[in-house]
Amino acid sequence: LRENRKDFLDKMSGKQAYVIAIGDDDPHVKGQPLIQQFQYIFDFVGVEFAGYVIGTGNRPEDIYQDVKALSAIEEIRSKFFTDGVTKFRKTNVC
Repeated sequence: LRENRKDFLDKMSGKQAYVIAIGDDDPHVKGQPLIQQFQYIFDFVGVEFAGYVIGTGNRPEDIYQDVKALSAIEEIRSKFFTDGVTKFRKTNVC
């Protein structure tokens, strides 16, 4: 599969992206290489890395016990839906 790389990069440049990852067994430490890799990817395609959240969970619905991660997600959501207008700004990491 081939894409028109210039068109793709033009469409991606200027956009913002968040990374949301969930893991078990010390995800805040072990997830850092994943977050760094996304930073490299976003830099390459010209996307602003707007923030990330790393939550703790292993089984379905475990994430609901991670109050800190859920709070960070809610903060991101509120930026999308403030007064019906999409707004973005740098998000603190969880």
